[in-house]
Amino acid sequence: MSSDNGNAAIAVGSPAPGAYRGNDKLLLGIVLAVVTFWLFAQTTLNVAPDMRAELRIDESWSNLAVSITALFSGIFIVVMGGLADRFGRVRMALIGVVLSMVGSL
Repeated sequence: MSSDNGNAAIAVGSPAPGAYRGNDKLLLGIVLAVVTFWLFAQTTLNVAPDMRAELRIDESWSNLAVSITALFSGIFIVVMGGLADRFGRVRMALIGVVLSMVGSL
């Protein structure tokens, strides 16, 4: 397919030369991150009575903590998606993993 001026045109739907091409490793990492959060929430339900006793907090406070964690997780998914469009998906995924590890300490 060529244009009137003799320049070759890029086919519609094809990635631009040098553009990022995703692979299954990044997708696997994202899926594992979501599963990790889900396991965190499930584990919290199992150990919540012991955590509440140790921290001396009410059940409503522990439920609020899990809910706030889920809320911020959802907010950061949207925010990081926009940043990934600007700065690169791999870079934002790595930053997210590092922040998750730091937050887990």
